[in-house]
This record gives sequence, structure tokens and C-alpha cells, in this order.
Amino acid sequence: MTAKLDSILFDFGGVFIDWQPRDAFKGSQYSEQEVDDFFTKSPFWECNDRNDLGIPLANTLDYFERYSPEWIEMIRYFYEMEITTLDSNEVPETREFVIALKKAGLRAYGLSNWNSERFFIAKGIARAIQELDAYVLSADIGIVKPDLRLFRHAIDRFNLNPPERTLFVDDNAANCAASERTGLKSFKFELRGENNLAKLKEVLKDEYGVHV
Repeated sequence: MTAKLDSILFDFGGVFIDWQPRDAFKGSQYSEQEVDDFFTKSPFWECNDRNDLGIPLANTLDYFERYSPEWIEMIRYFYEMEITTLDSNEVPETREFVIALKKAGLRAYGLSNWNSERFFIAKGIARAIQELDAYVLSADIGIVKPDLRLFRHAIDRFNLNPPERTLFVDDNAANCAASERTGLKSFKFELRGENNLAKLKEVLKDEYGVHV
């Protein structure tokens, strides 16, 4: 007997968009070593997490200028060229997949760690986002996954009750585990592994009786 499913809750990065931050430096004046050092030695990832919490990008530039001035030109360059980290990196067939889910009677929502100032770039490229019924960005709430409060916020906002009738799709194992602690079902998505879009369709058919 198949389980009942009412909704799908999608992450964006690694599901709808193949985000590759290094692409911002393709064809630039910076060497491979400089790019490696930027992503491993500068506070880029720390600041990216802060941006996902809603800290303005201007604060990131101030932070770099104050504490890591040797990287300030590279972070400025990154923001100028950020669209190249997303452009042409839309995951194929995801828009059609979301449309098919809705035609099958399911609701489709989004829940992503993303900085709202630059989200317009992702939304313009990943057309699947435009087909969703609604979405929540971490920066708008000031909470990031895998914090259980963000999942509970989405459950309340989208009325995902009972939560076990919603499948959460994310490429991060910790996020999937956290979602299950709130009662959601989960599927760990893999762009380049076995748990790809074809496998997700198979799981929907076999476990939930959803044919898309």
C-alpha cells in the first residue's frame, strides 16, 4: 500500500540550480591557486552563511575590508560576476517536473538557504522556482537549515499538515535528517549520483503512487 502525499518541498541549490561559485573566476586575471586560496583561506563561506541569515551584502564587504583586506578585490569581483555561478546551470527538466507534479494534484513549495538580495538572479535562471506555489528563503526569516525552526516555519506557513504527507527534497544529508525530525519525509537529491531526478520520479511512483 502506497503512502499518501500532498506536497513536495524543494531546496534550490543542488536541486534546481547547480551552483558553482568558482565559475565566477573563469577567464579572470586570478590564477587557480589564488582562487583556491580565496575559497579556503578567506572568510567567504563564513560570510555566505551570514548572508543566508539575512546579513546585508554591504556588511560582507565591510567585514572583508576590515578583517581580510587582502581578499577585498576578489570578493568584489565575485559579486560582480556572481551571475556566472548560476547562468546555464539550471538543472535540466526540473521546471517540467514541477509542472507535472502540480498537474498530478500535488502542491509544490520551496525552502532554501539563500540571501534575498541576490535571489532575483537564481529566480530568473531556475525556471522551476517560478512554477512553485510559494517559497521561504532563510534570509527572510533569519534562520538557516538545518535548524528545525525553519522547517516548522514552512510547515506552518504552507499548512503542511500532517507533515508526513510532504516530501522534502534537498542535496544535504543534515538538512534531510533535520526535516524528518519535524515529521516530514525526505529524499536526498544527488545531481551526479544515483538519487537524481529519474530516481526521485521512481520513488514517487513506487512509494507514493504519484506518476509524473
